[in-house]
Amino acid sequence: MDKEFRARSGRTVKPQEDGSIRFGLGLGYLGKHEAMDAEEFFQAKRDEELGRWRSTTDPHWVAVEGERDAYGRRTVTVFDERTFEIHRLNERVCDQGAVQRLGGEIAKHRVARQFFQAYPERKPWADAKPEEVWLMGSGLHEFIALVGIDGKFRFADGSAMAVTETFITGRRIWPEDAS
Repeated sequence: MDKEFRARSGRTVKPQEDGSIRFGLGLGYLGKHEAMDAEEFFQAKRDEELGRWRSTTDPHWVAVEGERDAYGRRTVTVFDERTFEIHRLNERVCDQGAVQRLGGEIAKHRVARQFFQAYPERKPWADAKPEEVWLMGSGLHEFIALVGIDGKFRFADGSAMAVTETFITGRRIWPEDAS
């Protein structure tokens, strides 16, 4: 962690070239506020070393991206450091509508959703070009689609759909990749 760090308090913690660390105004001692910033800085540094992400709204919750689930969806493992509660969730389960149908949001959903928002996955078809042919998947079914000059996917049944994040899988099948 070589760059400037901004603590939740809004104050900055600045690693120096000589390895020292400057907190607040750097007056030679750490007041209680600077000490809290220092604790947060070292916690963030350790989180980075361990490859985990910490929620800013629920700082006792950490998250680590996991393997894809059986439907090809991204997953995240969220962990409450106070209670040792651990959950593996996918993006669909963390969707606001799904959470409301399940009876309301709780910390595990909020933290997982924040993680997915902080680290969005760029879909390969986001840059689909006209006249390319793609094999798109919904998780259960696959569809062949031609990209029209309007940038929409055109399907065999005549329907069209904007290039969106609603697909789970997709790969270009024509023209073939030259690599």
